[in-house]
Amino acid sequence: MPPRNTDPAVPTFVKQIENETQTRARTRLGLKATDALPADIEKLIRDNSKAAALDILKGSITRDTANIRRQFEQAGVFDRFISQAHLANVGLAQIAGSQDVNDILKKRAELLAAKVAALEAVHFSREEAMQILLGDIAARA
Repeated sequence: MPPRNTDPAVPTFVKQIENETQTRARTRLGLKATDALPADIEKLIRDNSKAAALDILKGSITRDTANIRRQFEQAGVFDRFISQAHLANVGLAQIAGSQDVNDILKKRAELLAAKVAALEAVHFSREEAMQILLGDIAARA
């Protein structure tokens, strides 16, 4: 278990990196666990541990901010969708309530029925007439 961090200015994970690096350095140098490391090695370990911790923090912060950004973007997309759905609903309500639209739809239905009747009059079956009608509609879409 690593020693307890007694310096509040040094985050715990920096001390954990330092402690692990010190242990490995002692092993590489053939020192006992209780032997002191040379001062220049201690400074190198401290500096590199802080740099490593900063790199870890930078990566975490970058991931966190990217995730938060995505959450805001998704919320914005959802808000825009709700807004556009509301506008579409209002527009459809206006269209559905319009007598002009009802008249146009009724006239269109009458013309389609007349086309089916004309096709049947020249000896197409009802099914064939409907297939021709559907093909015409699909071609215009």
